[in-house]
Amino acid sequence: MNKNFEKVINLCAKNPLRNNTWINNQIIINYIKLHKIGKANSVECYYNNELVGGLYGILIGNIFCGESMFSIQKNASKISMAYLAAHLIEGGFEFIDTQFYSEHLKQFGTKKIMKSEYLKLLSRNRNKPKIFPLNISQNILEYFN
Repeated sequence: MNKNFEKVINLCAKNPLRNNTWINNQIIINYIKLHKIGKANSVECYYNNELVGGLYGILIGNIFCGESMFSIQKNASKISMAYLAAHLIEGGFEFIDTQFYSEHLKQFGTKKIMKSEYLKLLSRNRNKPKIFPLNISQNILEYFN
């Protein structure tokens, strides 16, 4: 976690599965600034010491807002998401904002909520600052039983 934020955001921007990206140079510069002050974080997935997947997002109080993810190896972004979720559970975070609902995200327990419910969650949690947990105290699978 947070070992190679710049590479993660750049690989998210260069995702070969899409032609265009919202992650332009100015976005990258600004997110790197957020990372340097502890507001943006990355989760990396390595295979044989090579970065093969990951994600990044920002912290807003007790909420992690996922911004983008990538996978070079099959399922590497899924592993990153599970690893992130375990850390956020450990840290007592309220929820992960995935920005949208999809069948892909449904496998992680994502739920679609109404805007009014989201705004209540945001209001209740945005001023509860949390530190991004870098360690977990148990086996990752134990968080999901």
